[in-house]
This record gives sequence, C-alpha cells and structure tokens, in this order.
Amino acid sequence: MDSEIITRAIVIWTGWGRTPWPDRNEASLVAEFGPVLALGVLAEVRRLEDEFYSSEASKVAPDLTAMGEQAAAEFRETHPEIGEEAVQALAWSYTFDFKWSAPRRQAAIGRQRTDLRHVLLRRAGGTRAARPSREAV
Repeated sequence: MDSEIITRAIVIWTGWGRTPWPDRNEASLVAEFGPVLALGVLAEVRRLEDEFYSSEASKVAPDLTAMGEQAAAEFRETHPEIGEEAVQALAWSYTFDFKWSAPRRQAAIGRQRTDLRHVLLRRAGGTRAARPSREAV
C-alpha cells in the first residue's frame, strides 16, 4: 500500500492535530478513503500501531518525552517509508496511552476502537455512527 496514503490515514485515524487526545476514529477513514479502501487502510494502520506499541520504551524510558522519542526512533528505523507526521501521531498516542495503568489504558482503547463493519453498515443506511463515549475514560 502507498506510504503516503498510510501516513495520511494514521494522522486522520489518531486525530493528530485535530483532537485533544487520540481519537482512533474509523469513521473518519471511511469518510476520507471510502469504505473499500478504508478496510485495507485500517488493517495496515492497526498493524503499524501494534508494531509501534511493541517498543520497550514504556518500560525503560525515564519520562513520557523520552519514551515517545525512543519508540519513534525505533519505528523510524524499521519504517523509513512512513512520513514523520504519522510517526509523531503514533508517538503522541503511545505516550498519551501510557499515562494510565495498563488495565485502564486497554479499556479506554477498547472503547475508542469502533467496529468498522458497524460504521460501514450505518453509513450504508444513511446515518452516521455515533462517536464512542469518553465519559468513562
């Protein structure tokens, strides 16, 4: 898949530069790329996010800034094709998520990730999918 598309998709999906915290909004990918391309793009974005989050930086870095910088540097080494804005978006999400304890972080991520099939079905019916609630976060 084209690295420029993936870079743009990561920025859109995370909410980098648009939202005060990571959004992980799958509906925005559908709006940007259409339902067919969004499915493939989302799979690649999630794969790259999982790879970014596999960094050990959260266990060894002295603070959030160092943690984000270390994880980003590791990711850049393995994915030089991904644009810097996307790397920064992933680092922002990574450090934001690691402000919390692991169980609370996983619960928040689970609430933020909507089922793309549900989004597509709602869109096909002509209505917008509701954004996940952040009240419990």
